[in-house]
Amino acid sequence: MSFERKVLNRYIAGLFPCEVIYQRRRKEDMPKIKTHSGAKKRFKLTKSGKVKRAHAYKNHILNKKSTKRKRGLRKGAYADVTNEAAIKQMIPYK
Repeated sequence: MSFERKVLNRYIAGLFPCEVIYQRRRKEDMPKIKTHSGAKKRFKLTKSGKVKRAHAYKNHILNKKSTKRKRGLRKGAYADVTNEAAIKQMIPYK
């Protein structure tokens, strides 16, 4: 049974004042790193550790782009090695 559930049961039984429910249990865990929400939508990590990305220039103004060019933009690409470390830092749990 979780800590929160135990506290709630004791509160229902009348053993604790209601303020106890709003107190969180303190853990001695390391702080978590937040994932960058924009990066998690744009990048994926491969099993070998490379960073996959999509091509740019594929969303609008497609009339003047040739079919061959648009077909090439559909395919995935890998992020450059110089940017890999920064991207991996933004998506630590992926």
